[in-house]
Amino acid sequence: MYQALLETQIGCAIGIEDESFLTTVTLAFSRMMFDFDRERKGQHIIVVDGDDTVWRYDEKIHNICTRLGIDPSWVVDHGWEPVSDEEFERPGLRMQMARGLLKGFQQTTGVKRPGGERQVVDLDVEQVKWSEKYGEAVAKQLRRRVDDEMADWEYLVQFKI
Repeated sequence: MYQALLETQIGCAIGIEDESFLTTVTLAFSRMMFDFDRERKGQHIIVVDGDDTVWRYDEKIHNICTRLGIDPSWVVDHGWEPVSDEEFERPGLRMQMARGLLKGFQQTTGVKRPGGERQVVDLDVEQVKWSEKYGEAVAKQLRRRVDDEMADWEYLVQFKI
């Protein structure tokens, strides 16, 4: 997320302690919305784990589609069309911001599993990578951000479908 936000900053640097960064990456708002919705009767927000969607695609797509009332075979069989370069490069601040976040999805036609086995994330290893890419100070702040968000993530992930 930090890298994507860096790419959206149209000529200016983003500070890892900027309120806009903290607001963008926090799970606190997602948790508040989830809890608010759980207290109501009727339809509920669903929690989807992105890694599960990649590594257990058929099962997860079936679960998601069933919950949403969509025929799973349509989703599995159809995928989607990639976004054209012309559409992706459309002018406007909103699109400039979205470009950094959506860059990797532009040419996709469906969910693709990476090669190899599913890896367990080791935050110490990730911090070393962040340090090499962004510098030691940013790496420490990113690690603190992840650690601070972990309670909300663990809370939400217990409800994943």
